[in-house]
Amino acid sequence: MTWALLWKIVLLASLLMFAVVAVVTTIGGASDIRKLFRRLQEDDPPR
Repeated sequence: MTWALLWKIVLLASLLMFAVVAVVTTIGGASDIRKLFRRLQEDDPPR
């Protein structure tokens, strides 16, 4: 294994991990925002 191949593998692995973390964070954040808006609507006092 050459150094160039090793660094290509490291780069691709880190890009893949970043993509997975970005997708999980986006899905989790969207879910939290939906919960926040639902809670705000439920706690809204009558005017």
